[in-house]
Amino acid sequence: MPDSKRKFWKQFLKSRREIGSVTPSSRHLTKGIIDKIDFTQDIVVIELGPGTGVFTKALLDKLTSKSRLIVIELNDEMHDLLAKKFNDERLILVHGSATKMKQVLQDNAIEGADYIVSSLPLSVMPEEIANQIFQDSKTILNGQGKYIQFMYSLVLKTKLEHYFQHVSKSFVLLNFPPAFVFECHNRIVK
Repeated sequence: MPDSKRKFWKQFLKSRREIGSVTPSSRHLTKGIIDKIDFTQDIVVIELGPGTGVFTKALLDKLTSKSRLIVIELNDEMHDLLAKKFNDERLILVHGSATKMKQVLQDNAIEGADYIVSSLPLSVMPEEIANQIFQDSKTILNGQGKYIQFMYSLVLKTKLEHYFQHVSKSFVLLNFPPAFVFECHNRIVK
């Protein structure tokens, strides 16, 4: 078992409220997330709960040279792993809570985000923290911005619909466990 997968499994057992899966995301789930992002222009992406950096790598592979990727990881060991794994001037790696998104943007003189990609296990987090993350996400997204969340159940679909005007979902069978990908935004659809 590769070192990053071993660390992921260890952290899953140790920190269930921080690590929401028994294994890192599959390439199929990664594609399901990445395909929802327009990489043809310079953008700001915030990634919440990156774990071992599966989505982080895919995002960095696609982002333009002037785009920014803000990665926020709470877990100490996962943060350290990411710091060793990625050395990219477009990346801002933050060790802290997703509830600090607004402050991170302000600290880096960035006005808003075009995309927020979340792997957070929101269904096992305290409700007030999940609500703050949804509210902050809605607030900091630019006009055409999208919040993209994957989950293993539909339990928070109604909550997403409360915060976002448009919520669509897709299903990725080829992941363990299979996952739903929610694409949420507040822009006017014609």
